[in-house]
Amino acid sequence: MCIFRISKGEVFIATTPPLKMGNQTLITSSKILLPVLVILLLAQQNIFAGWLFWEPGLIIKSQWWRIITSNLTHTNDYHLFINTSVLIFFVINFSDMLSVKRFWFLTLYLSTFIGFALIFTDIQSYVGFSGVMHGLFIWAAVTDIYQRRFSGWILLIGVSIKLGYDQVYGPSVTTSELIQAKVAVEAHMAGALAGFILPVTEHLYIAMSKHSNVNTLKLLQATALANRKKEMF
Repeated sequence: MCIFRISKGEVFIATTPPLKMGNQTLITSSKILLPVLVILLLAQQNIFAGWLFWEPGLIIKSQWWRIITSNLTHTNDYHLFINTSVLIFFVINFSDMLSVKRFWFLTLYLSTFIGFALIFTDIQSYVGFSGVMHGLFIWAAVTDIYQRRFSGWILLIGVSIKLGYDQVYGPSVTTSELIQAKVAVEAHMAGALAGFILPVTEHLYIAMSKHSNVNTLKLLQATALANRKKEMF
């Protein structure tokens, strides 16, 4: 599998696993992946898993942490393997736009958004990191687009087609059998929506701040010019 990232006429190809990895990419990826992989493995243990999964009845009883922690545990080892494999691929390929703080902020934000969004669905139980992964890929795609990388459009369209297919035809039966649960397409949609909202909001805020700064500068210049004219007369 490979992803082509195009920026200003240059094409970057990331393979899975990469044949060559820069030192900075390796360092950043390791700092992000090692802690999160340990957490995901611990969350899979029976002693913890029972306290982590999403269930509205338990959340109503003040077990609010399940809104977030449900994204960290999985139905079985195959489910965990799928999501950790995709996570490793994502972090390595998009390490240039990630930092440890940024990754954990995204994970917390996406997990919270998904956990609350599921309250408005018919789902009665949920676990898995796949909703967060859909959000991360959409976030990366939109961020790439704002950085004028054509590959962002390819990724955005690809993930959107996948989401649309799941909504119309349903998720893969084989995947459901392997993870021994219904694939929660609602969580995927919620994660994708959250992943889209964040970079768009950030971009609009930056654009408005720049516009405000320009107007302030123009006002100061106009005031200074008016003061000079007064001094001349």
